[in-house]
Amino acid sequence: MRQDLLFALRTLMKVPGFTAVALLTLALGIGANTAIFSVVNAVLLRPLPYPDPDRLVAVDSFDSRREAAQGAIGYMDFFDLRDLNSTFENLAIYRADRETLSGTGVETMPVSTAIVSTDIFPLMRVTPLLGRFWTRSEEKPGSALNVVISLRLWQERFHGDPALPGKTIMLGRRAYTVTGIAGKGFQFPMQTPLVDIWISIAVETVPSAGEAAQYPDRGAQYSDAIGRLRPGVSIEQARADLQTIAKRLGNQFPSTNKYRAIRVVSQTERVVGKVQRILFVLLGAVLAVLLIACANVAGLQLSRSAGRAREVGIRIALGAGRMRVIRQLLAESLLLSSVGAALGLLLAWWSVEALVRLAPAGLPRSEDIRIDGVVLAFTTAMGMLAGIVSGLAPALQLARGDAGESLKDGARSATSARHNRLRRVFVTLEVALALVLLIGSGLLIESLWKLQSVKPGFEPGGVWTAHVSLPDAQYSEERQAAFFRELFARLESHPEVAAAGGAMPLPLSGNDWGTSFDLVTHPLPPEERPHADRRIVTRDYFQTMGIPVLAGRAFTDRDTQASGLVAVVNETLAKRFFPGQNAVGQRIKMGKEREIVGVVGDVKHDRLSAAFTPELYLSEDQSPMSFLNIVVKAKTANASVVAPILQADLRALDAELVAFDPYPMTHYLDGALSQPRYLAMLLGLFAALALTLTIVGLYGVIAHSVAQRTREIGTRIALGALPRDIARMVVGQGFGITLAGVGIGIACALGFTRARCGASFME
Repeated sequence: MRQDLLFALRTLMKVPGFTAVALLTLALGIGANTAIFSVVNAVLLRPLPYPDPDRLVAVDSFDSRREAAQGAIGYMDFFDLRDLNSTFENLAIYRADRETLSGTGVETMPVSTAIVSTDIFPLMRVTPLLGRFWTRSEEKPGSALNVVISLRLWQERFHGDPALPGKTIMLGRRAYTVTGIAGKGFQFPMQTPLVDIWISIAVETVPSAGEAAQYPDRGAQYSDAIGRLRPGVSIEQARADLQTIAKRLGNQFPSTNKYRAIRVVSQTERVVGKVQRILFVLLGAVLAVLLIACANVAGLQLSRSAGRAREVGIRIALGAGRMRVIRQLLAESLLLSSVGAALGLLLAWWSVEALVRLAPAGLPRSEDIRIDGVVLAFTTAMGMLAGIVSGLAPALQLARGDAGESLKDGARSATSARHNRLRRVFVTLEVALALVLLIGSGLLIESLWKLQSVKPGFEPGGVWTAHVSLPDAQYSEERQAAFFRELFARLESHPEVAAAGGAMPLPLSGNDWGTSFDLVTHPLPPEERPHADRRIVTRDYFQTMGIPVLAGRAFTDRDTQASGLVAVVNETLAKRFFPGQNAVGQRIKMGKEREIVGVVGDVKHDRLSAAFTPELYLSEDQSPMSFLNIVVKAKTANASVVAPILQADLRALDAELVAFDPYPMTHYLDGALSQPRYLAMLLGLFAALALTLTIVGLYGVIAHSVAQRTREIGTRIALGALPRDIARMVVGQGFGITLAGVGIGIACALGFTRARCGASFME
């Protein structure tokens, strides 16, 4: 083997042009595969960073009449599922949140938090570095408010104070007791920014009419759940177990649970499920690019081997076995592909950084994307595979030739013709693969263009947003309403501001609040009532966002808690539930009766590709909120000019308030397009690379064929052939190869078109 490799090295150094082109081709193919595989490895293949991750499952509850909807779970349902199941070691509930941290000498700062049940810590097999975690008895309504601090926050903001457990910190101006410091490496849920503080679910209890603390009722479904299966229990068994409990709860609480079902999937699927198809499509695309690169290198070697037929014939005549010749030729190919893999790895090292930087915000585990041992092993395997694929056909073609014939005069022409036929086969396959990639990227680009042309129902230009949360401990409902009224009045007094309002939740923000309602004229049992998405908005919200009022009116300052309850509905709800009627003046019931005073245009709240759904808008003056997304419309297209104004007015009203998520409204629109744009961009890049390699391969076949037919072409010209006849002959040869590849490519691509692949990946 050492002899073979040394001889291969000397041989390749004698043909620097061939070697350089082959190395560049292989480096591009292997580098692209390595870069994409590093993403696939980090996101899909690398286990979740928890003990026995294959036994972790996600648990959702959802309305069985709307199974496609993303499910959430409420506290009362969770407690029943946790207490009655027989298939879980632990079941925990959690919800991501944000707060402002202050107290104990810490500068006021925003922090990422998670409200969790105590089961989360034994479920994740984590132990406290200092202090302790909570017990279930400390989750009871009215219990003391406890928190656990992350190791990172403890070191950075509390300077590793060993006496911190037992002390009090202020979150949102409420006092919490630090019971422990989480162990090294613990992070849950997996999100960006990382969670700093875990808060006991006791904080979720609310006073009842009798002032006794209790959890929200069963209709409140806004948290996530995770479970650890018992040994030997499958996901199917766990699903059946929880569905049995859900059915029992449906019979016991029909008004809230009759149509509530349970979904159980692996936690890995919850984390990466939305991007799994996309990453596998990209991996398939770069594998196609690598096949084209290998076919190109094989074609180059066939061209070169036509001149080596005599050399191989002499070797065989002197006693070399055919397997010995094949081994020598494969050694050259493997050496070439190994160096190409090394260059591809360098290319991937640079590309991975760009992939992460350009990745959409929703790409999970993007912080783990890197070149590691698994990726190096993959690159090595790709290099070996590329060497075998690109070198085997030329080696077999040379080794199986007749040694005697190859030594005769004129044998070179016969060998070249044989090799040219094989090269044409390779180039035909290259054209087919490149065409499939081009059609696939074309479908995605078409779908992206259609998404970009979708009207979201609002005007994002010049609108700045930020999330403001008022501490419940210091702001009663009356103070909350007064604060936001004063804030909007201040904002609208600035000459740079055209309008200001607020809403929960914002369009395309990934949040949805569902509710059921009843038509006063056609009352139904609670479990049969229609469903709509609920929005809490201020009086100037529609004006600020450019949402048209189609009938009736928007909310005004006359809509207060002392006046009659009102609602505004979107066009879809009006048409669906009041067909052929004027929805304005109709009455609906959501606990209490409300009069519909206006109909507004439909808005894309979930996804740009999703159909419009019924929506109910309620007045923030009549349903006060302690937290709102503030929206401010600038008088210019540059929304950022109002950012400092919003922050200054907030501080003027309350110096300790922090505005979370300060973004222009276009940020959310771009976020809805980021994933399809990322996929279309990468697939288009790979298709362009495949097309370039294919053109190079086609050129190589034609150029080599013309070089071998120089004597024939000279004879044709001598006999009277015109230059255009020669050109027609040469171009016709290339055209025939291209047509064959196009035919195969179109046949393969038709399957993608019929499956509407492009549209489906944009969902």
